[in-house]
Amino acid sequence: MLEKRGRRSRACETVAEDIRRRIKEGIFPVNSYLPPERKLAEECGYSRPTISAAINLLAKDGVVMRAPGRSALVLPQRDPPARPELAVLYNVAGRASLSEEGQVIFEGIQDTLSRNAYRFTLVPLITEGDLLSPRSERSVAVKDVPSLVGRFGAFLFIEGTDAIEEILSIQSRRVPVVVANLEQPDVETCSTWVDHRKTTMEAVNILASMGHKRIAYIGTDPQYNFYAKTLDGFRQGMARAGLVVDEGLVAICIKTDSFPAYILAREFFKRAEPPTGIVCARDEHAGGACQAATEAGRVVGRDVSIIGFGALGDWAADPVLTTFREPAYELGAGAAEMLIDQVTNGWRPPERREFEPRLLLRRSVGPLLEPHP
Repeated sequence: MLEKRGRRSRACETVAEDIRRRIKEGIFPVNSYLPPERKLAEECGYSRPTISAAINLLAKDGVVMRAPGRSALVLPQRDPPARPELAVLYNVAGRASLSEEGQVIFEGIQDTLSRNAYRFTLVPLITEGDLLSPRSERSVAVKDVPSLVGRFGAFLFIEGTDAIEEILSIQSRRVPVVVANLEQPDVETCSTWVDHRKTTMEAVNILASMGHKRIAYIGTDPQYNFYAKTLDGFRQGMARAGLVVDEGLVAICIKTDSFPAYILAREFFKRAEPPTGIVCARDEHAGGACQAATEAGRVVGRDVSIIGFGALGDWAADPVLTTFREPAYELGAGAAEMLIDQVTNGWRPPERREFEPRLLLRRSVGPLLEPHP
């Protein structure tokens, strides 16, 4: 029965497309009536119920209008409204292209906009005082972004933490604007985001549930991006687990890189009581911690458990590191869907759409065993 219904549905769509074609070619002129269903059935070689269903589809799309006691009337066809060109903006921050994370976010944006036939221009943003970032014809100073309203009909920012005032300015003019992966979720604008505080709390909970009590943290300076949220999540997670934070096991890197994390983690393992678990704000930090642990004679996953965050690029294929996969593609695709909704249905009040990272449990995490000698 399901197969028959499927065939009937496909036949209905085929007939509807054939009638559309004949309307466009003038075989069935505007303001004229279609031939009776019986005659169409004979011409097309389908049953009358299939013809009737096809005409119902056309009526739903506004191509024809059912008339009581008569065949369907062919209606004048309106041209769809022109779609505005969209701007996809990102901060170059000293780079010639998007960051690894930004590139995956952009892939989600690009796929979604292309699938829905929206044109867009990629606009690099230059912050004031930034002398290192490469310039191009498309580069725009962050402060000048509101002047692009009119040239572009809608705006999609990748992260956009350096353009909050400009984003809110565009929003105040009721121009469609969305931020993909807004790392300041307290900003009232349409955005997709990840709750880094919650993710870090979960990482602490995983280690605590396996018996770990001396848990360390490695992250980047809290004044940058979401790192204040991860550090806060670490402290909250420790409190919920009934554990005391040893400030000597809280390490802050000057940048998100494996080497400074490695240097700081080496100091952990010089202590009389080194940590048995380490929560890292990014996979880069975790990579440095793993190297330091190995050099100190600790077996990662047995003597010390390490959790990261990201799983992008090379880290996505790491067979050892337990991490949370950042939903970067979904953050971009979701933001593009939100923007299309605004363009199609009109401006709406700010909406935040959260995406959950997925835990990838690998060999770098295990239950607390006997203390290392």
